[in-house]
Amino acid sequence: MSEKRQPAIPIYSASTPQFRSYNLNNFRDIPQIAKLTEQQQFDIEVVGNVLPFKANNYVVEQLIDWDKVILQGVEHANPGTRRRRLSRRYE
Repeated sequence: MSEKRQPAIPIYSASTPQFRSYNLNNFRDIPQIAKLTEQQQFDIEVVGNVLPFKANNYVVEQLIDWDKVILQGVEHANPGTRRRRLSRRYE
């Protein structure tokens, strides 16, 4: 008795786009990243050298609300923190 295999269910299929993986080497290829300032892009690169940075097109296109992206982090909560702590380390 042969079992009929069911087709694999795609994890992501918004009209079946190609899977694309992003990391620190190619994150600037993400179209939405171009809308960020050079400083914000540089900050992502700096953090990506310390913490792992990996995403894919599903995360970029479906999970991130790019209209609400806040990249101020600690500086948003504590103005001047970035200048005091980070300036000496990577500028």
